[in-house]
Amino acid sequence: MTSQFLIPIVATVGFYAAYHLFKMVQKDKTHPLRDLPGPEGGNFVLGHFRKLFQNHSVTDKWREEFGANYQIRGLFNRRQLYTTDTRALTHILVNDDIYQKGHVSHKIVTSLLGNGLLSVETTEHKRQRKIVNPAFGVPQIRGLTEIFNQKSVQLRDIWSREIRDSGSSRIDIFGWLRKMTLDVIGEAGFNYRFNALDPNGQINELEEALTRLMHSPQSHRQSAMRALQAEIPILAFLPTPGARIMDGARGKMMDIARQLLVDSQADIKAGGISATKRDLLSLLVRSNTTHEIQEGLRLSDTEVIAQIPTFFVAGHETTSIATALALHALSLHPSVQSKLRRELLSIATEDPSMDELNSFRYLENVVREVMRVYPPVAFSGREAMKDDVLPLSKPYLDRNGKSYDTISPERWDDIPEAASAIPSVWGNLLTFLAGPHNCIGFRFSIVEIKSLLFTLLRTFDFAPAVPEDTIEIRRTPVLRPTLRTEPKGGNQLPLIVRPYLTT
Repeated sequence: MTSQFLIPIVATVGFYAAYHLFKMVQKDKTHPLRDLPGPEGGNFVLGHFRKLFQNHSVTDKWREEFGANYQIRGLFNRRQLYTTDTRALTHILVNDDIYQKGHVSHKIVTSLLGNGLLSVETTEHKRQRKIVNPAFGVPQIRGLTEIFNQKSVQLRDIWSREIRDSGSSRIDIFGWLRKMTLDVIGEAGFNYRFNALDPNGQINELEEALTRLMHSPQSHRQSAMRALQAEIPILAFLPTPGARIMDGARGKMMDIARQLLVDSQADIKAGGISATKRDLLSLLVRSNTTHEIQEGLRLSDTEVIAQIPTFFVAGHETTSIATALALHALSLHPSVQSKLRRELLSIATEDPSMDELNSFRYLENVVREVMRVYPPVAFSGREAMKDDVLPLSKPYLDRNGKSYDTISPERWDDIPEAASAIPSVWGNLLTFLAGPHNCIGFRFSIVEIKSLLFTLLRTFDFAPAVPEDTIEIRRTPVLRPTLRTEPKGGNQLPLIVRPYLTT
């Protein structure tokens, strides 16, 4: 009796698999990228993703070998274009109606964050962006800088106590920076105290859930499994530990988000603190109810709630990894660290304004270089929704006819004219993307990073804790530092931290 049911099921699944395998082979043989050069050795299931995850600089090597445009292999060895050509990038980022997140990326993001800014496309994205934009303007970030400074000082004091007796200590700076940035997005984003830096003996359930999801030793395998489940929907029915962890993290974020929205709406209606509060959620709720937004274009409560986990993850994860890698880079270049520290010690205050932080020229240079070498989001994928032709640029020439393919180290003091061709919202870099989908919180992140570096470098000297070749920076696509010598330790980035002693 059992075989009567199993045989048709197995036959159906086999026919389904054979048909799709045939379609994949047929498409591969006629693909428009088939003659484009690129690296060999793509895995049949994961393509080149494993190499991309394990080595954040492998694309630089491939670019040197194959040029600005080459093909790599994605899931199930599908051909994909990898481009750093500025004209092609501008075309892709401006034409967001054609080039959208593929269904795999969309499903993964939506399953965790809901239909917020990172998930929606075209007209829906424009509608949400218009309402959310006012919360991230220059005046708003200027008003939040005090929170960045307060939390930077709190982290500084924790590290000071940790090294007080020994004079120096090995500290996992990445783990601590994740706590700090979670506290910042809580207070600056939602007027909410996570107390990750000062738990008072209590376990922060959201921090634990996000750590299990993104930073455990198993997180890379679980991330790959989620991609496969998004590509092959039938796999979603398989019980996996990664699915439970994802559901737990999403559930915790949504519980907090719903309560935050209820509290903020109640305060505003009652004319309470949220009516004048400058946190991002209060600004968003007020922007959503202003007379300038037509009733039919306002965000629903579900859409407002979806922005909150988006702010949690985007505002918390990327800033912590950028600052950790900045300190890592400075530990490897003591002369740069010393030069930057001298600049930051030139003023006496411990609570600099946003304008003061932005006035430090060398700090600006260092942050730009870190964002260039270690962009927190290493790559962004787009899928053409219809046939299109990408325009391409050529190597640039200066006015003397000399060709350039490299730029001197202190590149940010004298930005070459050719850099203006790079589509960008900040620093002639694609770190925060460009076009309609550029990172809405780029000012928030940059000022927070500067506040952290200002506070920490005035107090501490940073040195490598492990040999450089034992540090592995993976792409998921967000950069994640791990130690080859401690594979069970999850994501971490230890440095030797000691007091800076003035002479």
